[in-house]
Amino acid sequence: MSQPTAGEPRLLHDVIARRARQQPHRVALWWRGAGITYAALQQRIQALAGRLAARGEPGERVAVLAWNRPEFIELIYAAAASGRILVPLNTRLAPPEWHYQLQRAGVSTLIGEPELLGALRRHTRLPGALEIIELGAHYGRWLTQQPPAPLPRGNSDDPVWILFTSGSTGRPKGAVLTHASILAGLRSAALGRPVLADDRYFYPFPLFHIAAHNVLLQHLFGAAVVLAERFDAAQTLRACRELGITTLSLAPTMLAMLLDCADFSSADLHTVRTIGYGASAMPQTLLLRLLRETSVNLCQGYGMTELSGSIAFLTPDDHALAVSGQPHLLQSVGRPLPGVDVRLVDDAGAACASGAA
Repeated sequence: MSQPTAGEPRLLHDVIARRARQQPHRVALWWRGAGITYAALQQRIQALAGRLAARGEPGERVAVLAWNRPEFIELIYAAAASGRILVPLNTRLAPPEWHYQLQRAGVSTLIGEPELLGALRRHTRLPGALEIIELGAHYGRWLTQQPPAPLPRGNSDDPVWILFTSGSTGRPKGAVLTHASILAGLRSAALGRPVLADDRYFYPFPLFHIAAHNVLLQHLFGAAVVLAERFDAAQTLRACRELGITTLSLAPTMLAMLLDCADFSSADLHTVRTIGYGASAMPQTLLLRLLRETSVNLCQGYGMTELSGSIAFLTPDDHALAVSGQPHLLQSVGRPLPGVDVRLVDDAGAACASGAA
């Protein structure tokens, strides 16, 4: 993975702090049609970080059980700034599964949606020492109950996230990501999918997923993130029309839903430069339809939770080659990013010959 150069952020929360100093009035986040500037976002992050630092010690775990909302993004950066480790919980799981992850990670503070926290309380027995903060009015009061505490000086190898991932067997296991691993992943991803400072990036995936690294990637380069509460094809097209979306991330099934939307028009995507996709391969029929009905560039990213995001990309040029006579390229996840080594091994750890795996 690449190393930061002079002046680049070395800690995750420095991403917003740096932009707030350089471009305070540039919009960092769009939510329900309203823009939040980098300066305003940094102010909210600092307030939350100071409040988190007022309880406990650096290294403590803070869990979040919430749907997409600005407070979730604030917490991603504020937990890092306060020296805490963020544990995002999958809202699609059942209360006993949340309970298991809270215990497994040793969480001391839980911030979440009242509805989801209510389900957790009804179906599990929570430890009395666990501090629970409900988003909404209670959250606002909690933020101002105590004066903010001084923030610790972090190190690049400090853990900042524990993301639970189950792979294919057994109970979910917590993948520990550090400042350095996340930022290195962002810098590498930018080589496969460049970000422009005036981009408006549409994000429809859950923020509890490693896909949220795409949000951080936009902020690293001073772009704006348009945060969706959830994916809805008609609302996505409306956002593209009304907000001038230039880039977005979707799964192939989402792309098919866009094209099948009753009021779809290629004009809806006239400002869109690139659509990134992942989670599954792109069916050739869908790819041909996209290229026939739109003028967007397509880019496939491949990665995993343990690797802090993307490690390989199938670029727009690769997609063009696939359409012009090399369809086998669509069976690939692309080329490894600079600084990434990929090796396929057998059960004994020996490298596999081409075509053997």
